[in-house]
Amino acid sequence: MIGTPFRIAWTIAIVFVALGLVAAASALADSADEWSLRVWPSRDLKGRNVIGVTQADDGYLWVAMTHELLRFDGARFEEVPLTAIGALKTDRIALLSRGRAGGLWVVLGDGSVIRVRDHAAQTIGKAPVGTHAPDSFAEDDTGAAWVSWDGGVARLRP
Repeated sequence: MIGTPFRIAWTIAIVFVALGLVAAASALADSADEWSLRVWPSRDLKGRNVIGVTQADDGYLWVAMTHELLRFDGARFEEVPLTAIGALKTDRIALLSRGRAGGLWVVLGDGSVIRVRDHAAQTIGKAPVGTHAPDSFAEDDTGAAWVSWDGGVARLRP
């Protein structure tokens, strides 16, 4: 008789654990239903390499390709030539980042740092990367731009 109440309590505990697992699985399935997937293959992007993707405060998703920027409005991509941001069309984009105060940062392969904000582009300066490509970019809380490459780090400040 001592075993019967224990078995009942154990059975009730297992039922509650099972119900909890079913509820958790149902919640996960519901949240997974809220996501969708759409892929734009490289052929849709004219076979170009994607360097970076970020969303700016203008609401657009910006995609950096080797020699141009694409602006995505949620339905289609619009090409933004490098000349529109003050670069040469032969320049190569190395890095793309969202600015802390809005806008975009574009770092070119030669180390040039360009800030794009409020439909205007400003070349901030050039990191002395030499023959090395820029590896990473960060903007600190003072608004200074940091660029690293194999062999160094540079800070460009306003």
